[in-house]
Amino acid sequence: MHNFHHFPIESGAGSSNLIAVIAIIISVLSLISSIYLIYLTKRLEILYQEFESLCIKNVENIFSGLDNIFDQNELSLASDHRSHITTIMTELQGFLISLRDSVYGKIDVQSLIDIMESFTEKIYVGNDAKLLEFKGDYYSTKLKIYNSLYNHAIEKEIGILLIFKRKRSI
Repeated sequence: MHNFHHFPIESGAGSSNLIAVIAIIISVLSLISSIYLIYLTKRLEILYQEFESLCIKNVENIFSGLDNIFDQNELSLASDHRSHITTIMTELQGFLISLRDSVYGKIDVQSLIDIMESFTEKIYVGNDAKLLEFKGDYYSTKLKIYNSLYNHAIEKEIGILLIFKRKRSI
């Protein structure tokens, strides 16, 4: 005659609460990591756009003068254009030095100057050489400079490869 109601002890109630808490923790961590990745991606995009507008576009503008010389005067003697080529290369060197001194202090300008001087020296070698003979060297020099600038941006300014370098060294 007792009106006691016995409720059976649910053995699964404790474990389902634990699973729910773990699921919530995982969801929160996923949300935080997603937000961080979105932030990091946007930050890298902004840094790249800044580097592109400050460095690469200006280098392209300087190179456009050399592009015109090499495209329009292929059959001319290289000796006729030495002073223009040297002037443009000097302008590029000055721009890179000022860029290093003002914004990107980690640019290895000396290696870029070495690349440019190597090319300029080739232009001064033969007096009767046509500009067409140096066109391949010019494009090779241009690619080396762009490669060096992009590697600099990726490794030092933007820092994308730091993650991969840490993994490789482990």
